[in-house]
Amino acid sequence: MDDRLRCAFCGGDPFEPNHETRCDGRQGGLEFDPLEAFEVNPYHNVRRTDPDTSHEAALERAAEKRRDRDRVLAAIRAAQADGLTDYELADRVDRQQNSAGKRRGELRDAGLVRDSGRRRAAPSGSRAIVWVAVEDRR
Repeated sequence: MDDRLRCAFCGGDPFEPNHETRCDGRQGGLEFDPLEAFEVNPYHNVRRTDPDTSHEAALERAAEKRRDRDRVLAAIRAAQADGLTDYELADRVDRQQNSAGKRRGELRDAGLVRDSGRRRAAPSGSRAIVWVAVEDRR
């Protein structure tokens, strides 16, 4: 496994199912920025032989995902204890629910947001998870 994809707290694979049940995040890594674990090589879908415009586009996509993730985290933190569903989050960051949900999922995997245990109605009327920020561990 690539070291960039290892959990900074336990050294395991943060994408492994039920990772959070085996890693409480207290094994170390006080200076660790959890978001760095999700920074991937922006060129992973670009071949060396592709034109320079493809390489530039890959960098732009990576930067956009990083900006969106920062905006999602800021929105959830601003909501404080009220939290946000993915639908509410998408409205706040002006993104589609699927896109906002993917960035929120990265934040959950990094241990920065969590399921509050509460549910609110989604636009369809179904129940949606309310996400809240996790207090800073530092």
